Amino acid sequence: MLDLLPTWEHSFWAVALLIVAVDSMILLPPGEFCFAFGRDGRPRVRATTVPFLVRGRELMLAPVSFFARPYFVSSANAPDVGKAQLADLCALANSQRLIGLCSVTAAALAFVAGPLLTAQWDIGSALVIILPLIYANAAIAVTAIAVSRQAWRLSTASVFYTAFELLVCPVLAVNLNKRLAYRSVAVLNTFQLVGDEAARSRIRANLEYQDFPLPPAAQGQLEHG
Repeated sequence: MLDLLPTWEHSFWAVALLIVAVDSMILLPPGEFCFAFGRDGRPRVRATTVPFLVRGRELMLAPVSFFARPYFVSSANAPDVGKAQLADLCALANSQRLIGLCSVTAAALAFVAGPLLTAQWDIGSALVIILPLIYANAAIAVTAIAVSRQAWRLSTASVFYTAFELLVCPVLAVNLNKRLAYRSVAVLNTFQLVGDEAARSRIRANLEYQDFPLPPAAQGQLEHG
């Protein structure tokens, strides 16, 4: 099958998709969960009953779980935070719509427009049209990250590193939310974010599956909500 890639007209886009998929992989240590804010402003914790583990860590694909959406990290052992900090995170997530739009644009150009133009004409013509657009989109994304770097607590070096990544492979703009989430120092208590019994049950099953020891306070929150 790999022998066909050099001669397949869509191999460039297939390799780009593979790069994005590999880059999007995140390995969460036991007891850590990611969450995003819904349209109602409430946090939604991602917790699977039976996690897929790689070397004792749960594998998550950022575009599958949180495509073009800002997300944050929570931990079973993190201290509780005040409502003000949670509201600040929600406001930060809502202010990043341009970054989300850049992710959507990168995906549409590389995985929809690119293959369609290649099928209509050829790979050379498609690249002449798509590459300037995808690099312009990456430049906008870097500018948006630089403007909001203080809110995400990013260093200048981190911004330059992200710019270098997108210069080398601009299609990685699909995973911008991963680059922001895992350079942010905001880690919230998972149990503080859980609002219903179904979510508590999933988290309980997840932690039991990974043999994660719960602190007494967290056990009480799980049992009594």
